[in-house]
Amino acid sequence: MTTGHTSTTAPNKVFATREELAKHYKSDWHRYNLKRKEAGLAPVTEDDFNARLEAAMALRKEREGRELRDGKDHLKDKTKNRKTKKEAVVTDDEDKVDAPKNDGGATGGSGGEMKNEES
Repeated sequence: MTTGHTSTTAPNKVFATREELAKHYKSDWHRYNLKRKEAGLAPVTEDDFNARLEAAMALRKEREGRELRDGKDHLKDKTKNRKTKKEAVVTDDEDKVDAPKNDGGATGGSGGEMKNEES
């Protein structure tokens, strides 16, 4: 006498058997609508879910084509900061190297005297 089985995560869908309903409970569509329900959002129809899934898969495929996915996309790139710090150190080192050359008159003179004494 029961005409079919329904689920709150499958709007406007009637399942003929309990096996079909059990299969739905194991589906990604069911999980997606459960998460939407927990977030206070309305469930989506199966057609809407499939369209969203296809769009997400296409976007993922496009991203994979652009860059290697190594599971670290969400992390900040630490090498950018390191390069900046190294450049700053190199700039400081260059200033230090230039400093003795500018003061080299007094230092160079005493060094020259040493050479003269040895000669």
